[in-house]
Amino acid sequence: MEDGIEMLLLDEPTRFLLSHEPNPRLNMLIGGTLTSVYGLWAMFVLPGFRKVPFKLKVPFVPSSKVQTRNVMKLLEGRKGRLADLGSGDGRLVINAASMGFQSTGFEINSILLAYARIQARWKRIPSSEANFVNKDFWRVLIILTGVFYSYL
Repeated sequence: MEDGIEMLLLDEPTRFLLSHEPNPRLNMLIGGTLTSVYGLWAMFVLPGFRKVPFKLKVPFVPSSKVQTRNVMKLLEGRKGRLADLGSGDGRLVINAASMGFQSTGFEINSILLAYARIQARWKRIPSSEANFVNKDFWRVLIILTGVFYSYL
């Protein structure tokens, strides 16, 4: 007599994708990935949190390509100076400097500041056109009509 499907299934060993056996390689891969992602996030975001009062804490959120393009459209046909308060990775400062502006970016996150300076050097923009300052813009008095920066 033939066995029913239930009996055949009970006799055959089954393998599932998720087993109850520990898999140390998978655990190490997932743990390493999560640790790396957290480390990168903490490296770019957390240094700015330490220097800002609690009520003013804002994480780094880069400008999108569309936002950067819109700012550059507003600057077309103009010359002069540009101050980017909270410049982050420096994309607005670098793009404005490439259009002929004398640009200064203020950033308190030293990791983002170093990244912005590296990007400016990589794009061969002289430091006289794109300058990055490691200061809190809440404590910087900026007079845009002159070349005056007063650090409070």
